[in-house]
Amino acid sequence: MKTILRVKVVEENLNIGVGRVEIPAGNTGKVRAHRINVASFSIRVRFSADFGTIAAQSLGVADVTVPGAALGYPCLVAFEQNLGPGQYEIDGRVTIANTVRVAIFNHSPTQPATVGTVTGTVLVFPIPGAEAP
Repeated sequence: MKTILRVKVVEENLNIGVGRVEIPAGNTGKVRAHRINVASFSIRVRFSADFGTIAAQSLGVADVTVPGAALGYPCLVAFEQNLGPGQYEIDGRVTIANTVRVAIFNHSPTQPATVGTVTGTVLVFPIPGAEAP
């Protein structure tokens, strides 16, 4: 009997898409499993926010209402627009219950950045026990 390392299955198959999957098991057969998508475990909220112009070496912020978000829950932020080549750092974190603060930092040492209105998605991952006391 051939052993298939779980790590290989997770790295190559578990994190891509959803639904049934058959994974080749060498020359002897296949392993049948289900793919999952990490987003299916999240609270997902689409948002639109106007960040205006962000001064050099400064931060632009917007608060997004995310029902069910609690302090200590990790989150991800993705914008639909391309903000430009490597000038920005984007962060999202639960600052108070049901609110994620989305932040854009302008790394330019001298130039302000006109970001304007962006749309995006916030994913918050409710992890049992992760809530801050």
